[in-house]
Amino acid sequence: MTTPDFYRRVYCVMGLPIDAHTVDSARSELIEAVRMGRRYVMVTPNANFVAICQRDSAFRDSLLKSDVSLADGAPLIALARIAGIPIHERVAGSSLFESLCRHRLDNPVTVFLFGESNGIPERAQRNINGSAQGVVCNGWYEPEYGSAEDLSTPEIRRAISSSRSDFLVVALGAQKGQRWIDKNIELINTPAVCHLGAVMKMTAGIVRRAPSFMQKLGLEWLWRIIEEPALWRRYRDDALTITRLLVTRLIPLALHRSRKRLFAVVDYAPQLRRIDDSGVVQLRLRGTWRVDDTFQLRGELTDIAESGKDVELDLADTSDMDSGVVGLLLILRGHCMRIGARMTVVGASWRIRNLLYMMCADYLLDPVIGTRSLAPVVAEQRAVGETETTRDVAIAEPEPGSGTLDPVGASAVLTEAVRVRDADVTELR
Repeated sequence: MTTPDFYRRVYCVMGLPIDAHTVDSARSELIEAVRMGRRYVMVTPNANFVAICQRDSAFRDSLLKSDVSLADGAPLIALARIAGIPIHERVAGSSLFESLCRHRLDNPVTVFLFGESNGIPERAQRNINGSAQGVVCNGWYEPEYGSAEDLSTPEIRRAISSSRSDFLVVALGAQKGQRWIDKNIELINTPAVCHLGAVMKMTAGIVRRAPSFMQKLGLEWLWRIIEEPALWRRYRDDALTITRLLVTRLIPLALHRSRKRLFAVVDYAPQLRRIDDSGVVQLRLRGTWRVDDTFQLRGELTDIAESGKDVELDLADTSDMDSGVVGLLLILRGHCMRIGARMTVVGASWRIRNLLYMMCADYLLDPVIGTRSLAPVVAEQRAVGETETTRDVAIAEPEPGSGTLDPVGASAVLTEAVRVRDADVTELR
């Protein structure tokens, strides 16, 4: 298991974490991940993903467990713009793969293709190895038809792992593909994994990608319908769902933000308080939280994730949060699901509940149920007697006489709390 990167430029867009990447930055990060051999699960949400998430919580949860989430689709960029979220460039999975193939590398990224049928993976392999400069395809597997569970066999995992590839490209359909990745990611040795939908067909020459002018105009969906007419029903249904969410959630969110600016609503200084006991970390957020105020919060979330403990998030005194802060909480939720830890949100006021509803992230209020047993050291702590460590951090300059810590004092508390906690655990061991 790897610790999530809480220093990502991630935002909540229609209930999903979306990273503010460009094609070049996403390609560079992918190459760095495979060179280091670290786990790197990519997802490429688009309007169809948003629509599916409204009815399939398991699919939505699989997206939260990813290491990077790229905005694949002009509608998602438009929705982010309406909400005032600084995500300006679409990073389609097909664009990323094309960029990776064109980018000259001394040691090309090795790719394994899994999915599709009728000889498509084999044709895609020939085309990649005949022209690509940054990618070498060293294997493919064309599975029989079946569910994600049917395709989660030791034989398939051995075929993928024995290829020793850097990058696994999956093409099984969005829901089945994500379910397969979720079930098998910890059982294969391929560092980077992504479901790339139509990329395999495009690489094999079965379908053509839209001309660049249609991509720039946000009309690639129309070209896809021309290429694959059966897709028109999916696009129709997605459009109806997105329109409903736009009217009932996103526009009210934009009006809420505009009203706050118009009437100069006073923000309260953000503060966090962390309480550690033997098996649970309680994190209390107070005041108004903006993405610019999250440096200490990102550090705390990283530390909490590394501890592997259950999490209780107290929002009783939180007055407001922007999409950047909610994006970090979505990453935390995904990490807790990955390691089987519990995560609960308590004390959320009506204001915060309504804010999360408008962001399509009100499912954050649903508890994540832990599925793993306590570590031996935690059980030993409970047998001897629970210890508790408290941290207070004031993010902004406090008002005189408020009694909160300044940033220097907060840093001292953090250092001392870590020393005390480590000493307690060492003594117990």
